[in-house]
Amino acid sequence: MELKTLAEGRQEADLDILEEEVSQRFIQISEDNSALCSFNVVQDVDGSVVLVPDQTEKSNENVKGIILMLIAGVNFTMASITCKMVYARNDYLNGIDYLLVRSIIHVSISSMQILYAKVNIFDVKKELRLVLILRSTIGVCGMPCYFIAIKYIPLSLGTLIFNINPLIVGILSYLILKENITWLKVIALVGAFTGIFILTFHKDEDYQAGQFYMLGLILVGINCCTAAANSLTLRALNKQIHYLLSPFWFFCTSLLLALVILAVYPSAYHFSKFTIPDLTIFLLSALFTYGGQILSSKSLKYAEASLITPLQYLNILYFLITDIVVFHSKFTVTDATGGALILISLMAPVCQSFYSKYWAV
Repeated sequence: MELKTLAEGRQEADLDILEEEVSQRFIQISEDNSALCSFNVVQDVDGSVVLVPDQTEKSNENVKGIILMLIAGVNFTMASITCKMVYARNDYLNGIDYLLVRSIIHVSISSMQILYAKVNIFDVKKELRLVLILRSTIGVCGMPCYFIAIKYIPLSLGTLIFNINPLIVGILSYLILKENITWLKVIALVGAFTGIFILTFHKDEDYQAGQFYMLGLILVGINCCTAAANSLTLRALNKQIHYLLSPFWFFCTSLLLALVILAVYPSAYHFSKFTIPDLTIFLLSALFTYGGQILSSKSLKYAEASLITPLQYLNILYFLITDIVVFHSKFTVTDATGGALILISLMAPVCQSFYSKYWAV
């Protein structure tokens, strides 16, 4: 009896020690912004001590990530709308002009935010530096492609093609990042993708294609692929570094590209054609883009890429409404069907996450 009591007391002591070690380690990790996951210390059936991820904590993180990504989506939508408005006002301006204006604004705001948060911009592990460079390069190459493309193709079509990337992310996050892909997520992705196909299938019927129409399609296709790669690298980075670092270096790389173009090919810019209203709208677009970048970066720190990235599909509904209200495109039964399918498909995993947090026992 004494031996049994002694053994039980030792196991309890071991549990207390391990809980304290895990608690201290979790606090240290959280302070370093390396992870946002906690563990419960439990005893297995054979008496051994094991660590089990806290499912409540994971559910809370998913909800935070979803909310942040939904807000980011509104920001990205407004950025594209305002940018398209400038193109509609001024035929001389293009994506290269926007790249320079946006990059200057982004680097300025990001630098102030970095200083305020007291984040060391060089505080990146050696093995992660290459990934950070890759993420910045991919993002810089892809983003201008999109803003150039929407000058030559309908805004809704450009957005639809671009938003095929969540399907790519869903597959690659499972294969590369080893993230959990439930059947509900698979059904949501397939359903939303079907909705995209329905919307895209007839979109060009009332649009008069210009001579650069094919160029626009190619550019937005490139952006689709780079966006998928960008989401994966950002998710991998945000597990281990501060969420402000990746956008900061992306903005700096973007500004560097704009300055290189200015030095090598200055005629690509049209400074003499700028007007005060154009600059004002470009400024608003840049601010919306900045908000979207920061919020999406933080959302990918909380939740899995396979859950967060498909929410970009909701942007399509925003753009569909914008095309109808602002740019006077036709609204058809097909639009309504595709939009409803996207909305229903995406709301399923979102509702599941909220249910897990607020109602599940």
